[in-house]
Amino acid sequence: MNDESREVLRNLFRNPAPRDVVRGPGLTREDLRRMNDRTGKLVETTTPGEVVLDVDGVPIGIERDQHGKAIFGGVAIFESDARRLGWTAEEFPNVIVMPDPTKRSDSNE
Repeated sequence: MNDESREVLRNLFRNPAPRDVVRGPGLTREDLRRMNDRTGKLVETTTPGEVVLDVDGVPIGIERDQHGKAIFGGVAIFESDARRLGWTAEEFPNVIVMPDPTKRSDSNE
């Protein structure tokens, strides 16, 4: 990754959402339970259709959604989410917990 890519990512994640964007509730215990239960199982998938543009770039329609099936590979969460949700290995054996990201210096240590 070069310096320009790092700066793009920093700016992307540094800037707060616009005021008119309402945040969702975030990850819940029910979400975690559902993903834990589906790990390794066949699930239905939906890929939203693409927006169709006219020659001037104006949206004129949306293609149909694509539906398929896939094996759900599982989920990984950060330690801070695990603490917030009261995660336990016994209750959610298929959920992987990763260390929280830390601020890294720009040097390649």
